[in-house]
Order: sequence, then structure tokens, then C-alpha cells
Amino acid sequence: METCPKYLACPIFQKTVAASEQTLENFKNLYCNAGKEAYSQCKRFIVAQQTGHAPPAFVMPNSQLSIDEIIELTNKK
Repeated sequence: METCPKYLACPIFQKTVAASEQTLENFKNLYCNAGKEAYSQCKRFIVAQQTGHAPPAFVMPNSQLSIDEIIELTNKK
């Protein structure tokens, strides 16, 4: 399977967010390492594609926030 092209800078993949090891592994298996169809559903990936920069580290791939809400938060950085 294809790995997300953003993995080198992703806090999920790099394990630099406050989440359990198991949660991070689950995200990696569901999004990062599961091919283009999977990582293209990751809210972090979508926001990065639309804005050209990564969302805040607390944004998870399956965030309950909408893409617009995440972008608004990103723009406040």
C-alpha cells in the first residue's frame, strides 16, 4: 500500500501528539499506510492540501471539526 506523502512531517506518524501508542498505530493503519483512498480521507491531509500548510497538531485524522473549522484554526496560528 502507498504511504501518505505527508508522513515525514505528520505528528500522527512521528508520534509527537498526546495520544496513546495504540491510538497512533490505529491511525497509521487506517490512514497513513492504507493507500491513497485512505489518506485522502484524513482531515490533516485534506487541510494541508487545501492550505499548503499543516493543521495544528491536535487535529486528528478523524476530527469531528469540519474542514472549514480546521482551516479557520490553522489560519489563526
